[in-house]
Amino acid sequence: MKDSQRLEEELIFQTEVMTSSQMTDFYLEFFPYSADMKCEHSPIKVIHNFEELIDFFEEEN
Repeated sequence: MKDSQRLEEELIFQTEVMTSSQMTDFYLEFFPYSADMKCEHSPIKVIHNFEELIDFFEEEN
């Protein structure tokens, strides 16, 4: 039987609210956690819609 390992990583996120014709589209950026809660450098993950968000959470489990 294979041992499974779970990698836990703390993330912070940044999003921007915009007027859009598509209510299902949005912009969510994930960054590595920092104590000062700054979203600096390039995001490690960018999500644009609910399907991508669901996939992201399913990948984490």
